[in-house]
Amino acid sequence: MESRLSDIERYLAYFEEELERIKSLESTLYSKILIYSIIDCISRTLNLSKSNHKKFVKYIEEVANWDGSNKVSLIQLYWNLQEEPKLITNKLCRYIKSRLVNVINTKGSILSLNIDEIDLHEQELVQFIEDDSEIKKIKNAKHSELLYIYRNHLIHEFRIPGYGFERNASSPFYSFGFRRYELVYPKQFLLNLVCESLPIIKDYYIVNQINPLESYDFSSLWNIT
Repeated sequence: MESRLSDIERYLAYFEEELERIKSLESTLYSKILIYSIIDCISRTLNLSKSNHKKFVKYIEEVANWDGSNKVSLIQLYWNLQEEPKLITNKLCRYIKSRLVNVINTKGSILSLNIDEIDLHEQELVQFIEDDSEIKKIKNAKHSELLYIYRNHLIHEFRIPGYGFERNASSPFYSFGFRRYELVYPKQFLLNLVCESLPIIKDYYIVNQINPLESYDFSSLWNIT
């Protein structure tokens, strides 16, 4: 037990040190890529799923200490619904549009909106569903899913998706640019997401008797004869 606990503390301390280094980086792109690399590394040790996608989503929903993970991005959902003409006139799409208009009219002309001012939990949208295809679109617009899509653009395309303007913020927000609002996951939010999850992860390892170091093969890959 003492050996496992020592390994757990050593493992998490390594990432704590790397997160401190990331904080000082000037490049937002590089910072976000490295933060997502840490999430990938840690999520592989939690035995949440064999699928990389499900493993990541479960980390965000079940391990990371973020209430917004199960909220639905209504603006992203609205744009997704626009792709199918038959859904544009349905209650769900009409409701999202009216909610956004009401918020903007209440606040006046604004360049950014915090997600808490717009987004709702999945169960709050059930009453507006008229077509089965809307159920899948709602699920795909959850922030836990969108964070995975965001990850894929960063890591596989080496770019930050969308045209939203980055700013120093501890919560995701919608940035107005190019005639529409676009979702932004700022660097500080991603840093907080990982930093605040580390104590939870430590408890998870202890309760489930997991030694994270056992998820890695530390032998040399370069056996030269």
